[in-house]
Amino acid sequence: MLTLRNRLAQSRSLPSVFCVVTALLFVALARPAAATTIHPGDIVYFNYDFTGQPVPPPYTGDNMSIAFNFSGVAGGTVATWTFFDGLSGTGAVLATLPNTGVPTATLTFVAGSGFTGLLDGIFSARVSGANQSFEITSSTASALNVAGAPVATVTGTVVTSVPEPATIALLVTGLAGGMRLRRRT
Repeated sequence: MLTLRNRLAQSRSLPSVFCVVTALLFVALARPAAATTIHPGDIVYFNYDFTGQPVPPPYTGDNMSIAFNFSGVAGGTVATWTFFDGLSGTGAVLATLPNTGVPTATLTFVAGSGFTGLLDGIFSARVSGANQSFEITSSTASALNVAGAPVATVTGTVVTSVPEPATIALLVTGLAGGMRLRRRT
């Protein structure tokens, strides 16, 4: 009975298999940066899902606070912020704030109880139309009680972003190396 190692040793495509597996491992092990960089032309979604929180939705009569923390913001930076009542930009558009100035530290949106699409605890925010690059280091959403104290908080999950050039270059290099070695054998 041949072992996997013996089979691979007998295979003519071992170098190409090795290159492809190495490239895939590098991509799989690459950890996303703590910050999400927004470039002009990018469209990035943040999902917020309060399902499973100790104080579960709906948050009737409460307010919802959504905060974005930034770094690398130059003066005059603007972006468009759009909020949806579903994940990943689905559902009804609840609000659009075009050409909103991006501050150097934190931008917080507070939606009252009239925004029932947010108060059900499942919604998303889209950031687009930036005129300059900047980084969003974190984003959180908090359900606030009538007194303004948070009753539940979740971290926004980035679901759409432009891949980093280094990741793309690594993948292409691994695939090209694999194809080149395969042609030699």
